[in-house]
Amino acid sequence: MGSRRFCEDYCGDIDFAAVIVTDLVGHDATDGGLPVPGPVTLLLPHLKRLVGVMGTESDGTFPAIVEAAAKNAAELRVIPVLHRYVGPMSDHASFAEAGQPFLFLSCGMGTHYHTPQDTMDWINFDKLAHITRFIADIVVRIDHVPADAEHAAADPFDTDLRMLRKALGPVAIAGLRAVGIKMPESRKELDGFLGALVDGQMH
Repeated sequence: MGSRRFCEDYCGDIDFAAVIVTDLVGHDATDGGLPVPGPVTLLLPHLKRLVGVMGTESDGTFPAIVEAAAKNAAELRVIPVLHRYVGPMSDHASFAEAGQPFLFLSCGMGTHYHTPQDTMDWINFDKLAHITRFIADIVVRIDHVPADAEHAAADPFDTDLRMLRKALGPVAIAGLRAVGIKMPESRKELDGFLGALVDGQMH
């Protein structure tokens, strides 16, 4: 991959504040990117604005930064997901393996991914504009992190759970409860909940 060569050839002596990578963020998350049944999409139209953010656990300052930026991005539904759920599927992998702090944004592989229908008509430019502003907000917040901030990697479970609840919304949570799916109360339960979602999204 080009990013691997770039990282190895030019980034060995750089300590990045953050490496931010986007891949497959232009389409609606419900357009094949997430396993959401059609009727649910009609009842919960906000689900198409879901965007996953991986890597918040790679730096101790990232969970609070991403959560704060997500609060300003009211048009998006941001779900933080541990990197291990997704793995090295994109250009962020080279930097993650090099121990650099990173954030990877994606809406998953949608219906038209790598097909002749993968054209500009498939792109939701309004959503893409909101994601662009969301990333710009993250960059500004990272730039303002105090020099003595704690950067050690840590499990962002509390932040992940709060953001998941906000992204789904009370109607979706009630619907899940009605079919016997309760909201997670531990990292293990959250692993299962999001792991199943990502597995369905990526395959």
